[in-house]
Formats: sequence, C-alpha cells, structure tokens
Amino acid sequence: MHQSETSASLWLAAWRENSRMRTRKAQGLFCISLFQAMMMVMPVLMAVTVSILSGTGAAADASLKDDGYHYMHSGIDDKIYNEWWYFNGISNETQFLVSYFISDPENVTGLRKLQVLAVVLEDGKPPVIGIQQSRGFGGDKNGPNVDIDQSGISSQDGRSFNVWGLVNDVITREPIRWDLQYIAAISPWFATPVQANVGHLKGDWMKWLVYIPSGNVTGTLTLGERTLEIAAVGYHDHNWGRWAFNDPQWNWAEVSDPAKGFSLTFGDILGEERNTMLGVRYGKDLIKFTGEQIKLTYTDFAFDQTTARIYPQGYRVQAENGDYQLDLTIKAEKSVPLLVSYPPPEPSYVIFEQFSRFRGILRTRASVVYSFDELGFSEYTTHRLHPIFGRVTAGESANETSNKIAASNITGSNVTDSDLTAANAIAANITASGESVADSAGANATGVASAIAASAINTSAINFTVTATNERTSRVKTAETSADGWFSIDSNYADYLAKSDAPWISTGDTVLLEVRDEAGRSKSLEILADLGKDRQEVDLSL
Repeated sequence: MHQSETSASLWLAAWRENSRMRTRKAQGLFCISLFQAMMMVMPVLMAVTVSILSGTGAAADASLKDDGYHYMHSGIDDKIYNEWWYFNGISNETQFLVSYFISDPENVTGLRKLQVLAVVLEDGKPPVIGIQQSRGFGGDKNGPNVDIDQSGISSQDGRSFNVWGLVNDVITREPIRWDLQYIAAISPWFATPVQANVGHLKGDWMKWLVYIPSGNVTGTLTLGERTLEIAAVGYHDHNWGRWAFNDPQWNWAEVSDPAKGFSLTFGDILGEERNTMLGVRYGKDLIKFTGEQIKLTYTDFAFDQTTARIYPQGYRVQAENGDYQLDLTIKAEKSVPLLVSYPPPEPSYVIFEQFSRFRGILRTRASVVYSFDELGFSEYTTHRLHPIFGRVTAGESANETSNKIAASNITGSNVTDSDLTAANAIAANITASGESVADSAGANATGVASAIAASAINTSAINFTVTATNERTSRVKTAETSADGWFSIDSNYADYLAKSDAPWISTGDTVLLEVRDEAGRSKSLEILADLGKDRQEVDLSL
C-alpha cells in the first residue's frame, strides 16, 4: 500500500540536511522534512473551508447534534464523502492542531481513510507530526462523540469538549499524546447553513459548522517523554459533504481573542464559481461581508523548494458592507507545505498551513469599533502535477532570443513512488520571521494602521511576467511568481476535468516559455515536456 518507512526515513533525512544547508546559507532560516505518509492525510488538516453567510443579524444557531456524525448512504457518490472534526490552539510558544478524519466511509474505492493526526509547532524547533490509520471508527449522530483507536472527542453539555489521542511521530516513532479540554467562549454558528457548492463537479457540496469560534484550552501535550502544560486560545470546527477533495482552491484564515469576545473567519474559494466571505464576531454581534464587498490582495509571495510551487506569505483584506469597514493584513510567520499525492494525471494538492500575525481595524463610518494585533492560522492551497519552474535573473543582453533545450538537460528528479494511489510524500518547511512569534500584545488603532500600511507594500518585488504556451494545443498559462525572481507553472483540477488523460501538457510537447519585465526586456525559450520527471527547472536570464 505504501513505501517502506526505512526508505521514506532515508529520503527525508537527506532532504532535511540539504534543505537546512541551503536555507541557512541563503536566508538564515531553517528547513525541515517531516514525513512520508498515507495519501489523503491532509484532509484532516484542512478542517476549515470557505463559506457563505446568509440572512441578517446573528448566525444560525447550532445544537450539539449538529456537531455529530453526518454520513448517510446514498449509493451514488459515497466514495467522495469527507468529514472531519478539527481543533487547534496557541499556547505561548507552542502551536498545535489535532484532527479526526473520515473519507469514503464504506470503502467504495478501497482507499478508505479513518485517521487521526497531530501537528505540533514549537518556536525554534522542528515540527512534530504523528498520524494513526485505523480500521475501525465509532461516531454518534446525536453529538460529537468520536472514537478512533486510542483517540477521540466527547461532549455532553455542548460547551466543553474532552479531546484526547495517541499517535506516533512519523520520523522518530516516539509517542505523541494529548489530553485537552476545550471550553467555548463564543457561541457556535453555521458558516454554511445550507449546502454550498465548492468545486467543479455537478452537485458537489459541503457544510461547515464553526462550533467553537474561540475558546480556552487546558491540559497536556506529551512529545516522547517531554510533557507540555497547555493553556491556550483554541478553535474547533467541523466539515462534512461530498466533493472531490483536491478540486477547489482556497484561502482561509481565523483569529480570535476569547477574553474580548472576538473572532474572525475569512474564506475565499475558487471552484466552478468564486465565493468569498468574512465574518467577525464581536460581543453579541456577527458582522458579515460577502462577495464583492471583500477585496483580497496578495502582498508577498515566496517559492517553496520542496514542492517547486509559489505561495503567498502576505495578504491584505479590505471589506465594506455599508455599515462596517475592515482593513486587515495577514503575515505568515511559519509556513508548512504539505503535499497530498494523487495518481497522475490527476493533480496532487499542496496545502500551505500557516501560523500568522493578524493586524486589523474594524470601524463604522463614525468611529473605530475594534482594533487588534493577534496570532492565528491561515491557509493557502494549490495544485501540483508537473511543475515547470525556475528563476529570472538579469543578463547582459536585452534582445529577445529563442533557444531549444532538450528535456534530458533540464533539472528534475524522477518520480519514485511506485504506488501513488496509496502513498503520499509530505514535507514541511518552517520559516521564522523577524517578528517575535511570542509577542502578541495588542496595539492601538493608530499603531495597527501604521503596521497595516507598512506590510501592504513590498518594495523588493521583481516585476516580470512569465507565460508558457503548449505549441501543440496553443494553450497558454501565466506563471505564479515570487518577489525574489522565482516562477512556477502547473496544471490544476480544471485542466484535469477538461482532458483527464493529459491535463495541459503531455510528455513530448514543446512548451514555449516567455519572460518580460516592466522595462520591456524579454526572452523566450523552448523546452520539451517530460512528465516522467517530478519537475523541470529552467532558469531565464534577461
């Protein structure tokens, strides 16, 4: 079903050492490989998704039963049923999440997932991740009482939750244990009170219940023989529905302060349609923004060496609904890229889990209602099948040239997974920003406004555009680019649905790469696509 742990450990150890050397030399940062695990691990991480609020005033009420197990046999699309319960927390210099995940409950595909996942991030230390794949599951339709091997959750009163579990570190095999209690500080609400379409498949849908928008967490988290006492700000939500997991792309973010009765959730999803929402809970009020009331701008991009994909490190969200205005910046302080493998030519999924700083001001036309400078979580997803990537540098000549490079001369690594339908290689790259993660003191509105203005401008960006044209089909794609000159181009799920046997390119296709900067300099280059390799690297010099 999957590669041996020994092979995975050797590969990951080599990757970790090379990454450490590269990032410490280039950036003074550190980079760590996490693990190779079963395919579809990451659905348990992605316990939050975009939603559309409906109605006016307070969000829909939710009962304890709403947080229970929801699967019902249909005999039609049972194989794409997904459901999970997700919990996270920030406890001083430790951030963590645990999830309980079910996919394809009746094992229609033979790849059923009954999994428990734990992720622990400590400032200045490698991430710790553990996963348990089970053959049995116990769920209660009347409430959130879940049992998967030695892990589970339970709640009797709807306000407090017991959350416990045991998994093994996927690299060291040391046990990871948690025994936590969540106490809700803000009442639950349905982010999607009705089924919301989330992808490209006809009739697909998802529901999302934010059961603990903000809460207090106490208990213990044990890593091997070392026990951490937890006193955290926490969050819990619950997703379920029927959709192809690696279909939609989205941005997501949440932050809260239970002492002040404040929580914020943002989502932006791109499937067949684009849905954007933002909800702020402050005191007894739910303030919502949807659709064109929200403007999302990426303020900074980075290149991930592990996946050869580009991801945003900075976001600015501006929203106005007629009564309220919100100006928000989100800056990732730690980013963890996780690769969810699917059998080619179906694209795999890259999920960038981020621990981020949120600075924002909520105001009416007359006055500031609330300003905040807090730490929370954000997320960005993209697809990965066969990245064509590289770096744009300044050269001696600005004349447009055209060269042909044989595919055999292009840097790439051969695919080693012999059974991608069951195996999944996942790696993480933690980067520490110049800001202290532990410093979460609030700021006044003037200070927050200054911080927002400063973080919304990236003065070091290199302005250029890279396009790729498949000369056989004439299809053109525009690359994602980073501020320091990297670019990356790849297929997405819509490409797969359009032509499932060869999304965007096939082996042997000639791909014309063209780069142009803001000064008008340009260069073009032809390469031969080779999907037998994991990736193809081409550096362009202007």
